[in-house]
Amino acid sequence: MTNHNDEFDAALLESMDEAIRSLLSQEVVDAFRSNLRDKRSITPEAIPDQLPTVSIVLRKYFGPSAQTIENAIAQRLYSKCGLEYQRNDDYQLTDYVQNAKNNLKSAAPSFQPKSEGIPLKEDFDRLLVQSVQRRSKMLLVRIRRNRRFGCWNVMSHLTSCRGVYPLSTYR
Repeated sequence: MTNHNDEFDAALLESMDEAIRSLLSQEVVDAFRSNLRDKRSITPEAIPDQLPTVSIVLRKYFGPSAQTIENAIAQRLYSKCGLEYQRNDDYQLTDYVQNAKNNLKSAAPSFQPKSEGIPLKEDFDRLLVQSVQRRSKMLLVRIRRNRRFGCWNVMSHLTSCRGVYPLSTYR
């Protein structure tokens, strides 16, 4: 369980850095971390455990903009965890983080950050099969409408969808 907490904490820290960096700059990230370390004795590793204090410091440091920053952090965290983010004006960062932890515990026994842009093999296979099935159904409808549709045209249309071998491999 500790490993999953470590992964979640790492995703939270990454989300925090990315959100502040995207809204402001890397210098602000460094200054905020320096403030936490020097004035509050909160190291980066302790941020997830000291989240209520960090949220207060965010509000003191950024004023009214803190709510926007907290929402951006939560949105990135939810994305990394594969959860659906829904904005709630009554939530603070601690509420979003607790909600994410609860959703992850109830959804699956293990936490795995979502890898951006790289589909799992099972997803790729499923998407490929669905694509071929859709293309085949469309082609069968066209064949029913036009009975002069030859066998060669059927093979040509079936192989024109992405992910299927080119027509030359069927000859």
